[in-house]
Formats: sequence, structure tokens, C-alpha cells
Amino acid sequence: MKIKTISGTITKKGRKWFKFRFDNQKKDKDYDLEISPSIKDLKPGEHFELKVYEEWSDKGMYSKVSYHEYTDNVAANKDREKERLMNIIRDKALNEGYIFEKLVNELGPGNKYEEEIKGLRIEVLKKQFHSAKSCRTLKEIKSALHRLSYNELDAEIEAEIAKREPAEKLEQENFEKKRAIENAIHWIRYNWNESKTLYNKGIMTLEEYNCHDYDDEIAKYKAELEKYIVFMKNCEYYEQYEVGALVYRDGKAYKIISKKFISEDEGIQPWDSYRYRCENVSETEEGKIFIEKSRKRLELLDEAKKIEKRKKELISQIEKMTEKNDILAHDCEDQISLPEFEKVIDTFNVYGGGKQIGYNEEFCYYIQNNGGDGDFWGANNILTGGAGAIGYACKKEFVADSLAELKDAIKKASAIENELNAIEDELNEL
Repeated sequence: MKIKTISGTITKKGRKWFKFRFDNQKKDKDYDLEISPSIKDLKPGEHFELKVYEEWSDKGMYSKVSYHEYTDNVAANKDREKERLMNIIRDKALNEGYIFEKLVNELGPGNKYEEEIKGLRIEVLKKQFHSAKSCRTLKEIKSALHRLSYNELDAEIEAEIAKREPAEKLEQENFEKKRAIENAIHWIRYNWNESKTLYNKGIMTLEEYNCHDYDDEIAKYKAELEKYIVFMKNCEYYEQYEVGALVYRDGKAYKIISKKFISEDEGIQPWDSYRYRCENVSETEEGKIFIEKSRKRLELLDEAKKIEKRKKELISQIEKMTEKNDILAHDCEDQISLPEFEKVIDTFNVYGGGKQIGYNEEFCYYIQNNGGDGDFWGANNILTGGAGAIGYACKKEFVADSLAELKDAIKKASAIENELNAIEDELNEL
């Protein structure tokens, strides 16, 4: 209890409390003073001087102080109340094994019972040590005792931890193993029931823990997968499989027997998908033909990809070589017309873009159309019928090999495209 003499001026009078301000107070704030018999006749504006004690209401960051007149009777009553609270704290600690923290807080800091409360805390922790059920609890008790500057139980606690820890560690490992196995088989069953797919991560978990209790169940799922598969495909509006269609996956032929639309929103969105359920028909006559055609189609697509890559390399070589050995005039006021030549590459378009690569008996030509909006037409040196183009020419001998290979690659690409179209027609008929 903090006792002091204060002086100030009454600003407001209520039923139980005065509002007042201290003498020479700088802040614009009123404080509470309890109305007692000796000061009950004070009125707003009157000055007072009084011996008081402070009382704080603990509301976290909103703690509030009030003042009460101090007399010998008040002090005696306060002491009796604190002794009553302390008796309750002793009873709870010694008979029920816990510290009544709310009452400890009511006693407040700096009270005369602090050492006794510390001793009670130690006694409570000693009892908890003998009834502790886990190493974690033992370690927490040890830390709590250290905070109270008590370490006489350290040896006993450490011995008990060393005795219990191996068994607890094994028990925890068994618990985690059991939980992991239960979780794995749950998701294996869920995936199978929802989408007829195997949850491989779950199967790996069972193998990791050497669990064979579900081998027959998983073998049954795997056997059924040999006959049926389920796969998802994002919606692309223009390319969806219909029931009865054949699909080629992992070297096998499957016939779609059902499909289900999976959507989170109304309508069809690109991120939505279809789930297809398929039957393995690889051993049927139709399936064997489909596999053969599908494999051939993939081989042709791979070959076409390689040829396209080589075409780009050859075009780049010809462009660079033609520019390097260019004989045409640039930075000229008038654009020129080129003689007739055979076009090997021609991607000119009506928007002023594209390129041409070609040759005649003497020269190779590389022309970059430069007639689009935003292009710098002042760089053009070749007439095109539009805004013009930037042209380069060199002796044919500089690029003869590359031109020959490029022409051959274009012929091969055209032949592969025709063959692919034929195979696509055959696959659509199956």
C-alpha cells in the first residue's frame, strides 16, 4: 500500500467519488478521490490537502489509479483482508497442489508475503515432480524451479528423465508410425473411391514403415488399374474426348467409357476439367491398330519437330551470310526492284511483315518486309508494292549448301505433314 499526502482542487462531485486535479498539474486530466466522512462537504472549486493511499485497477494497458483517505482503521482492514487472501493461497497450495494466481495478483507486488509465496511455489512444483507423467513436464518443472533460484532437485529430475526418455521416445515413434499409416490408407482409399487413381505417396509411406496389413487391398486396386484408368484433362473448348473415343497413353490403347465435368464456377472455364474413365483395349484388334498408328504419329511429330528446328538454323545461317556479303545499296533515296527469283521461304503478309528467302542462277536474296505501322520506312531499299522492304543479296555460292539443305528440309516437312494428316484421318475413323 502506497501512502502519501496530496493536495489539489475539486472539479466535480458525484455520489461516491470526487473528480480533482493536483496542484501545479500540467496535464488536462481529472483523478478519482473517494468521498469519505471527513471531506464529504467539499464542493467543486475548493482546495484540499489529504493523507491518502493509492489503489490501481489492473486492466492491462488501461490500468487506472484512484485515491482513498488513509486512516488507522483503513490500514488495519487492508492488513486483515490481505491475511485472509494469503490463508486461501496457503490452503490451495498445500491441500490442492496449485497456486491461486488471481489472489496473488490481488496482493500486489512488494507485499510482505512474497518470500512465503515463493516457498509455496517450490513446494507445489516438488509435488508435481513426483506426479509428472512425461519428460516434457519434468523439463518444464526443472525450468520453473530454476526461475525460483532452486536447483536442489536437478539431479533427481535428470535421473528420472534419463530413465523415462527411451520408453517415451519409442512410444512417440510408434504413435507417429500408427498415425502415418492410418493417414496413408485413408488417402489411398479416398483417391480410389473418388477418381480410381492410386495415391502413390501413401503406398510409399506403408512401404517405409514396413506395413503389409493392406497389401491385398492395394493389389486389388493395382489389378483393376490394369483394366481401367482415370485421367483429367483441362477444358479447352475445342478439344474434348467423347464417350467411345480411343486415347493413347503410356503405350496402351484405352476406350473412354464415361466422363465427368469438374467445375468450381458456373459455365465452362479453361481451368475446369473433365475426368475420364477408360477401359484398356490394347489386346483387341482395334486397340492394336490404334497403338500402331498412334506410335507412328508420335514418331512423325518428333521428326517434324527436329526438321523445324533445323529449318530455323538454316534460315538464320542464310540471313547472316547474305547480310555479311551483301552487294545491294542501302541509304539510297530510291528503292529498287529485284529481278525474278525462286522463293524458298515466303511469309510476306498484307500488314507489312514477314520475310522472303530465294535465289536465281547468280544470287541469293534475303528480304525483310518493313512496311508495318511503326516501322522505319526510311531504311527500305526494295520496292514491294507497299511501303517497301529491307533487302540483302549475295553471290549464290556463299549459301549454296545451306539453300540446298533448306529446300530438302521443306520437302521433308511437307511429306511428313501429308503423312500425319493421313494418319489423323485413319485414327478418327477407328
